[in-house]
Amino acid sequence: MTGKAERGLGAPVLVAPHAGIVVQQRNWRGGPPRVGDTCWAGEKIAGIPDLTTVEAEIAVLEADGGGLAVGQRATVVVEGRPEAEIAATVRQVDALAKPRQRQSPVQYLGALLALERTEPALMKPGQRVTATVVVADEENALVLPRRAVIDREGRRLVYHRGRWGRFTPVEVTTGATALGRVQVTAGLEEGDEVAVVDPTEASATPDPEPAMAQPGGTR
Repeated sequence: MTGKAERGLGAPVLVAPHAGIVVQQRNWRGGPPRVGDTCWAGEKIAGIPDLTTVEAEIAVLEADGGGLAVGQRATVVVEGRPEAEIAATVRQVDALAKPRQRQSPVQYLGALLALERTEPALMKPGQRVTATVVVADEENALVLPRRAVIDREGRRLVYHRGRWGRFTPVEVTTGATALGRVQVTAGLEEGDEVAVVDPTEASATPDPEPAMAQPGGTR
């Protein structure tokens, strides 16, 4: 019986539908399949992706993903080829943020980027990429450091520096956030100075360092 079982296990032959690279499917623990693992009927353990159409999967810190949306423009750079920028569009954004590693409290929003062109010689499954997503008009967006905007009782406030150097609270409307910056869509004008910390709580800093509202992209 042992010999018959061994011959049966050695008999199946898998024929690839097309040329390519075999990519192992990660299991529920986040690792690849290993010799001795138990596999269930219908469970996918590997595949040969069709490289004629490639997408980029990215992860954005939850705090920076507030303005991420389907349809936004992006650029992708494959690791090791910084000179080759590839235009892309956000195709999908996860509804909920989740950690990328078990036992890590840091949450990320996942997104898929559809590339405008595919270069099989340059792109391989599993390669690392760096992506830049434009979440606000880079020419017209008014931005501040994120810590300058204070959430208080459902309102978003900044402390505006007046003519005589005193800081007074001003309610603002905010838009996209990214990389420690937040877009201000109403309540401030270009050149206004605001405190980067709450002056009412900065007892050790009687004259907090101001930040200037300025135009710039939120990416």
